Amino acid sequence: MRRSHWPHRENFPKAMVALIAVGLALVLLYNTTAANDDTPKPQVVKTQPMSPWEFKRRLVGPITVIATPFDAGRNVDDDGVRNMVDRARRYGSQVFALTAGDSRYNTLTDDEIYKLTETLVRAANGKALTIAAANLWSKQQVIDYALHAERLGASAVQVLLPKNMDEADQVEYYRDIANSTKLGIVLHGNFSESLLHKLVQIDSIVALKEDVGLKYAIDRQIVFGNRLAIFPGGSEARFLVGYPYGAQAYYSVFYQFAPELGLKFWKLIQAGKVKQAGEFVKKYDHPYMQGWTQGRWHASLEYFGVAPRYLRPPDKTFGPEEMAYLKKMFDAMGLKPEPRTQR
Repeated sequence: MRRSHWPHRENFPKAMVALIAVGLALVLLYNTTAANDDTPKPQVVKTQPMSPWEFKRRLVGPITVIATPFDAGRNVDDDGVRNMVDRARRYGSQVFALTAGDSRYNTLTDDEIYKLTETLVRAANGKALTIAAANLWSKQQVIDYALHAERLGASAVQVLLPKNMDEADQVEYYRDIANSTKLGIVLHGNFSESLLHKLVQIDSIVALKEDVGLKYAIDRQIVFGNRLAIFPGGSEARFLVGYPYGAQAYYSVFYQFAPELGLKFWKLIQAGKVKQAGEFVKKYDHPYMQGWTQGRWHASLEYFGVAPRYLRPPDKTFGPEEMAYLKKMFDAMGLKPEPRTQR
């Protein structure tokens, strides 16, 4: 008969007492060691989307809009995006944005737009605001994209004004999107005053990208500036139009490739030196924007070592003669390139 390893019946109580004693000793030893252990314990951090009103409060200063870079094979250059963000952040940029126009959505696939959004948010790494931007999609596609941006950790989502809808349907369109995401919503398009009065009843609509015209910018800033953070697209010069009426943020044309120049303008604004800011526009902004094209903007990225100059059709990539002209322009401004960031 096989011998049992269990204690004999009469010795069983003594064995159980011994086992319990050993267990208590081990628990005491563990607790004592843990109490004296200074090793930091990993923290479980639960991140929540930034509230729309917190986003609106922090939407101040130059916005670095991502001019989607492409490599020589016309593939989206993720390193170029990261270089743009890294360099702009070194010079104080606190807001980064995608937008259907300047980010060249007309030349990107939907998958590339999703990936570009991820690249931007990851590059900012929670250290700056990021505005994701939907394309002119169906309502369900916009909702899907907004949820994607929310999961990534974007700060807000920019939504284009839908076409071929009456005012009531447009309001319903934005209300349904707002009810589907916790992100703040940035309006983009030519909104009538009547429509805006209805849309501002939706709490999470907190900002408006303005790129219609100077009179439109002034009118909307005066009427809606307290309710919406209205920021102009275009250049530093356009900001000077809205600034006296309360505008606090703006697209910078320089922060993508020469952020030290963009910072110079913003410091003048912060110091209340509006006249000197106007002189800045005369010297830098105005000559650069004369004859401005996507080709010039992307060529500037290459000249300053941020990303290649290549573009997808229908945009035209600068050739050698145009690059030489660009160099003369920057030499006249006293601007010199710095080496491209190595990764």
